[in-house]
Amino acid sequence: MIYPRRFLLSAPGEAFELSVNASAKGCCIYLAPDDLQQMVGQMISGDIEGGDRVDGNIWTVALPLNASDFGRKIEAVSNNDTNADAQEITALLAELIGRIQGLDQALPFKRPSARRELIARLETARAFLLEAADRPVSLEDLAQAACLSRYHLSRSFALAYGVPPLRFHQNIRLDAAAKRVRAGEPIDVVASDLRFSNLSSFSRAYARRHGCRPSTDQL
Repeated sequence: MIYPRRFLLSAPGEAFELSVNASAKGCCIYLAPDDLQQMVGQMISGDIEGGDRVDGNIWTVALPLNASDFGRKIEAVSNNDTNADAQEITALLAELIGRIQGLDQALPFKRPSARRELIARLETARAFLLEAADRPVSLEDLAQAACLSRYHLSRSFALAYGVPPLRFHQNIRLDAAAKRVRAGEPIDVVASDLRFSNLSSFSRAYARRHGCRPSTDQL
């Protein structure tokens, strides 16, 4: 079953079973041979992040729409919010495939089906964190959203993305804070909006992430 705000990335010719709610909506994307050749060429040449590790193989995996530029683009297209040409879709899809296959290689599970399921759940956790940039998140809430134990989530997320999930989330929030601080917004307002407990804890976290305190970054 594909739940709301998910999409299925599948290899041509790969068999899978799919249950769809009668009220579901979506879109199918077919790429011309020239577009597919361009996409694979980008992946193999390393023009995208992770491209030098990709061999062009794709397998079926369910992914959250809001975890990638490709997912957000096809959601917008399906809602008639925007137009996208084949080259743009190709580039976004190639970037996504490169990233997902990089995750596949980073996770030490022997069974491919187990890795694919874990990738889908980790991407769900990652999307949850991206959408919660304006508020704190507990590991318990995140584990529940991803349907993983806290231990399994923490360990696998760090293997896949390089940092534990709560540090990943704090980095997202601090990167957003830096844009606002550098634009001249009051530091105490930024800290309050991002729900840091106090200005001192915000300044310390900001310095760890960006190498200087927010007061210095604003000068």
